[in-house]
Amino acid sequence: MQLKKPHVVIFFGGEEASRDLSQETGYWACQYIPRDKYQVTPVHVLANGSWQVPLGSLPQQGPVDRMMSMLFKSLRALSPAEGLQRVLARPVAAMMSVIRGRGGDDGALQGMGRSLLIPVVGSSASACQQTANKHAFNSRIDDMASTPMTMYFSAKKSPQEITEEVRAMMMPPIFVKPNNQEGSFGIEEVGDLDNLSAAVNRAVRHGDVLVQERARGTEISLSLVENEQGRLTVLPATIVVPKHATYYDQLAKRRPGRVKLYTDKQDDNVLVAEAEAIARDVYERLGLRGYATVDLVADDDSLDLLEVNTVPTLTAATPLRAQLAAGGVHPGAFFDGLIKRSLNDGY
Repeated sequence: MQLKKPHVVIFFGGEEASRDLSQETGYWACQYIPRDKYQVTPVHVLANGSWQVPLGSLPQQGPVDRMMSMLFKSLRALSPAEGLQRVLARPVAAMMSVIRGRGGDDGALQGMGRSLLIPVVGSSASACQQTANKHAFNSRIDDMASTPMTMYFSAKKSPQEITEEVRAMMMPPIFVKPNNQEGSFGIEEVGDLDNLSAAVNRAVRHGDVLVQERARGTEISLSLVENEQGRLTVLPATIVVPKHATYYDQLAKRRPGRVKLYTDKQDDNVLVAEAEAIARDVYERLGLRGYATVDLVADDDSLDLLEVNTVPTLTAATPLRAQLAAGGVHPGAFFDGLIKRSLNDGY
C-alpha cells in the first residue's frame, strides 16, 4: 500500500508592513515545494489576523499562482481558532511560515507547533525571538561582531526625552527604527537633527525604539542554508549597490532598480570571506536552524553586522533567488531540504 505523502502547511501574508513580500514568497514556496513528495496546504493570514484555509491541498503538478489568487478571493475568513481546527482536520507533518513580524519570525508559530507536537520549519521559538527583537539581538552578539552604535528606548519614555538623549550622544546620519518590527519596516534615515523629533514620534507608535548610527560602506547580504543532515552552507554573497536609494530600504525590496544586487562567488574577496565567518559564528551562537540571512556593511577593512532574519524572502527584488542560482541550488531542493531538516529534528 502506498503511504500518504507528508502534509505540509505553509503560512503567508500577515501584517500590512510585509504582507506583499510574504505573499510573493508564499506563492513561490507553494510552486517550488515538491508536490510529488508533499501534500501542500497554503494558509493566508489576513492583516486583521483572520485565516483563510482551503479544505484540500494544492494539485500535484502545474503552476499555482493564478489558482491560489482565485482560491483566496473566494475563501471565507476564519478566526485563528476556527482556522487551526480546519488545518488539523488532517494530520500535519510540518508547518512553515514565510510571514515577517507577528505570527512569523517572532517565534509564535514555533511555540504553537511545539504545543501541538508538530515540527515547524526553521529556527526555534527562542532563536526567532532573539533575532526579531533588535535590542536583544545586539546584546546577544555584542562580544563576537561589531555593530553600529545603538541606543535603545522603552516606549514608556517620552519622545521628547528620547530626542534629547539622542541629540546628546549621536550625530546624523542616523536611523530611527521600531525595535520589534521586521527588517526595514518603519526605518527612517535622519540626516538633520531638526527632523529627529518627528521620526521618533512615528517610531514610538510601534513600541520600543532603536536609534542607530548609519554604518557607511558596502552592504553584503548572506544566506545560510542547512541540508537535511544539518550541514551548513553559505550561499554566494550579494553585494548591494545604491542607485536610486541610499540604502537597501523597504521600497527597494519591492521595486527593482532602486539598488543594484550583484550576486556571484567571491572566493578572492577577503572581506566577504570574513563576513561568511562572522555569519557562521552568529548562526551557531544564536542556535539558528534551517535558514537565515545575515546582513553586514563593509567599510575598507572593517565589518559591521546589521541584522539577522530567520524567514526566507523570495521575490524578484530580494537576493535569495540569485543566491540559489549562483550556488547551484534549485528552489525546489532548497525548500525540500528545509522541510526534511525539520522532519528529521522533530518539534
